[in-house]
Amino acid sequence: MSKHILVADDEASFLYGASLFLRQEGYEVSLAKNGIEAFAMIMKRQEQGNPFDLIVLDIQMPEMTGSEVFDAINKNGVTTPVVFVSGYADERAIRTLNQKANISLLTKPFDSKQMIQKVNLMMNLQ
Repeated sequence: MSKHILVADDEASFLYGASLFLRQEGYEVSLAKNGIEAFAMIMKRQEQGNPFDLIVLDIQMPEMTGSEVFDAINKNGVTTPVVFVSGYADERAIRTLNQKANISLLTKPFDSKQMIQKVNLMMNLQ
């Protein structure tokens, strides 16, 4: 059974590219176009007893940021590893994220190889 990854980003081109790269590696991929949709998908799968194996969250999304999604799922007992992606290397946000368990950061721009390496690394830590 393949590992299932949720990718959440407000950029359609990023969602398309990430899903293509990850599917080529054999992962099952679900997509969310914003934080609210991602949170709902994460909680639904958690309630069904079939959580995602990894969550990829853009830090900067409208309506609900990746950090807000992360905080909300943690408050609801979700411990799924998270890879944050960001085009904005905010030093304070990076320090805050680095203090949290089960997370990693991937700074845009990156190529498919870098993304796959990061995802594989996080999957192997489980």
